[in-house]
Amino acid sequence: MSFIIPIILSGIENIGLPFVIYKNEDFTIQISEFPITEREELFDIKIHEVREATTKYTRRIHNVSDHIDKFSEFISSKYKIFIITKDNSKELIAKFSPYCFNLDFCCQLYFKYPITLTFFGETKYSTTQHSMQSYAKKSDKIILNLENLESFKKTFELCIGNIIDKKKKHMLASLINVTCLQTFNPGLICSTYVTILESLFANENTEVTYRFALRLTKYLKKDHDFFKRIKVFYQKRSTYYHTGEIKFSYDDEKYLSALSRQLIIDFLQNPGNFDTVNLDKLLLS
Repeated sequence: MSFIIPIILSGIENIGLPFVIYKNEDFTIQISEFPITEREELFDIKIHEVREATTKYTRRIHNVSDHIDKFSEFISSKYKIFIITKDNSKELIAKFSPYCFNLDFCCQLYFKYPITLTFFGETKYSTTQHSMQSYAKKSDKIILNLENLESFKKTFELCIGNIIDKKKKHMLASLINVTCLQTFNPGLICSTYVTILESLFANENTEVTYRFALRLTKYLKKDHDFFKRIKVFYQKRSTYYHTGEIKFSYDDEKYLSALSRQLIIDFLQNPGNFDTVNLDKLLLS
């Protein structure tokens, strides 16, 4: 039995594939190439032509997936996360379930979309949480290198090791998931990003805007212009929540997306750095 997660990248630099992300006695998780023959079998299609932007294909007559046309970007994927399990037992599937959540979370952080997890064995099905067309239009596809792949591996191992506060991790996963859903509402998306940043840098009920912006600025070693920009984001969020008026731009969305994901990764890898006492000590240094 195996699980296949197509991933959309601009390319891979200087990485030997397959690259093992995690391995134990029950299963192995790795990133590997995704050949056309495998894509044809998985999606039950015949691929005729592959281009950078689109892939031309036709459905086969039998076993057609109803949603395949909505997720055609996956058909162009040259790479996959491949989970190989030792057997088909229900016990093993149940054991793997917690890993799915954490793998999903890491894919949201590093690849910017909730994964489509395809169960590929005696039966074949896939689950997804949003339209890939939304992702393809809004996100810059990443170039995977050894540095961010090692970071992915480290983050995943920390997530499954229960070292990180579970409530905090699940809250961040839920928030980042909101930004990946099938919505083009920049007010909701950007407001959620601001909430993520606030949750990492401010736990108080007073002077929240000031504390949040000041700690974040100092943590990233930024200047006063950055401090003012963060306060403006906070004000835009308040406007959206209280009036429904959207003042966020597409550029705001891209900026906040990259910033939030990087800071969540920082938090997962170094949670002690985000303790408010340590953050305030940093302000005095």
